[in-house]
Amino acid sequence: MILRRFISGAILIPVVSIPAIVGGALYFGLILATASIAAFEYDDLMRRGGYRPERLWGFTLILLLLADAAFPNNRIMQSGLPLFVMLTLAVPLCWNNLDGALLNWALTLAGALYIGVLLAQFIVLRQLDLGLPLSGLAALVTWVSDTGAYFIGTRWGRRRLAPRISPKKSWEGAIGGGLLAVLVGIVWALYTMPNILLVHIVILSVLIVVAGMIGDLAESLLKRQVGAKDAGEFIPGHGGVLDRIDSLMFAFAVTTLYAVWVLNLK
Repeated sequence: MILRRFISGAILIPVVSIPAIVGGALYFGLILATASIAAFEYDDLMRRGGYRPERLWGFTLILLLLADAAFPNNRIMQSGLPLFVMLTLAVPLCWNNLDGALLNWALTLAGALYIGVLLAQFIVLRQLDLGLPLSGLAALVTWVSDTGAYFIGTRWGRRRLAPRISPKKSWEGAIGGGLLAVLVGIVWALYTMPNILLVHIVILSVLIVVAGMIGDLAESLLKRQVGAKDAGEFIPGHGGVLDRIDSLMFAFAVTTLYAVWVLNLK
């Protein structure tokens, strides 16, 4: 199992990093493809729980959110979001069977916002000054934290972090993996962003670690609600795409917010 995880990870790294380095349309295409698969997995999860979110409407909102992030000057969401809300509420009025219509509408909107808003931060962050090294920081710290927590928790984990949501995670693993991730984040920043004060790197790395854990637990909660173990089987040894990006979505969002609000990057 461990070897399979590493082999799959080794394949994924160049697939993801090359578009990130190139940026532009190639990176947007990667994020759009990721969002499309994640949206399908979310829809499938909800249907396993007996719900019926509107897949087409959900994907439409995700596309609008990503396009708005890629072309901020066009203000796509300024008119797109009100139009979307009105249309998606108006369409069910034409149906004969309205059972669960409002709940399904809410789940459609919630899923699209969850995936679309958070994945849009990958695009926003990449377009900022220092966007590439900051993206690398978010990805690297998240990966080291997750990997370190897995190994440390397996060996020394005793106290459960969130037993009702993810019983295998431990406080020992979370703290040990987090400390290791912060150290790796500092080394990465010293070589790629030497002009950023060390205190900012430490604070941001800690925030990334915490955000990544919350993102992972949030997706675990979603799966628990519908009785699913994985969101899908798209990546051998890793489950679905949503299973692999749950931590990253929160990590990139926190990194973007810190870069804009605290570091004043544009």
